[in-house]
Amino acid sequence: MTDNKIKILHLITNFSLGGAQDYLYNVVQGLDREIFDIYIAGKFEGEWIERFQGINGVQTLNINSLRRDVSVFKDFRAIYEIYKLIVKYRIQIIHTHSSKAGIIGRTGAFLAMVPLIIHTVHGYPFHDFMPRWQKKVFILIEKIVSIFTDGLIFVSEKDKRTGSQLGIKAKLFNETIYNPIDFSPFINSTDRTEIRKNLGYDESNIVVGFTGRFSEQKAVDDLVAAFAQVNKIKPQTRLLLVGDGPMKQQIIQQIEKLGLANFVRITGFRNDVPSLLKAMDIFVMTSLWEGLSRSLIEAMYAKLPIVATDVGGTSDAVQDNITGLLVAPKNIKQIIRAIIEIIENPEKAMFLANKGHNWSISNFEITRMQNKINNLYINL
Repeated sequence: MTDNKIKILHLITNFSLGGAQDYLYNVVQGLDREIFDIYIAGKFEGEWIERFQGINGVQTLNINSLRRDVSVFKDFRAIYEIYKLIVKYRIQIIHTHSSKAGIIGRTGAFLAMVPLIIHTVHGYPFHDFMPRWQKKVFILIEKIVSIFTDGLIFVSEKDKRTGSQLGIKAKLFNETIYNPIDFSPFINSTDRTEIRKNLGYDESNIVVGFTGRFSEQKAVDDLVAAFAQVNKIKPQTRLLLVGDGPMKQQIIQQIEKLGLANFVRITGFRNDVPSLLKAMDIFVMTSLWEGLSRSLIEAMYAKLPIVATDVGGTSDAVQDNITGLLVAPKNIKQIIRAIIEIIENPEKAMFLANKGHNWSISNFEITRMQNKINNLYINL
């Protein structure tokens, strides 16, 4: 690390599998090493820690006190740790990712008088499925830390509008920059026939799929409940769930209780998601809240017709009856109707899939997104 370069610190809560982590990985890969000294800090835990530690020209730093849940002592300790790192490495730009790291990191950066404080909103920490008082507290906290934030980057126009309406605004700029996504793995992914055969599907099966984390946010239990009814109407349907997470055991129990064990397959965490998307016929996302899901955009790129809940930035990507079908969160009947509509209307399914594919290409090409971030830092 040299004195004549701009010293930038990216801060994230941890290195678990997730959209914010993937966004950060792709952003950092595209930063000009001739201009920037790059540091990434967060708690050294999660499936992707080695992935980040292997990035060329980047130094990773552990903040042991940083954690997802609220702990007054550890949160203050994390602020102090971040403050010390900023002073030690003479950080000139701090860019935070994810809600917890955003609050803790921006506070530490303010105390250390970092010249430029930027935060990417990967989805707000508040949503309609939490107690009202709790939502108000989170909104207040976001408004307070935005006072000493120089720039806010939003991963969807919907979140940008929400922030504007609530008074969550940065001092210098508030800009939407979609997630940079590397689509190159899709080019060499496994042949559809082969991957379906390996999964036990034949050509008569209609595969409804999902990729992502099994968490409260993703509401995979709603997808399973809807599929149970779809399967009664269309016995040839199968459900493919790609992922893992804290609700996995609950989902397994739900599948067994509904008598779906022969119709649902859970793969666990996989590195060959592009191939698994090829095995699907429909992609369904039943999230309760979102920023703008990377899994959703990958499914669109894979030319799958989409059914998704109208939450957060999802409506940026899924324009109802154009690039997919939007349904209300927790509305099992709407989810069922949308899946059946796609199954029974193959021409419409193809129209939605092609429109979604074109939209993903025009908005998420990785080099263009990386250049936007590079130029943003340099101009500021």
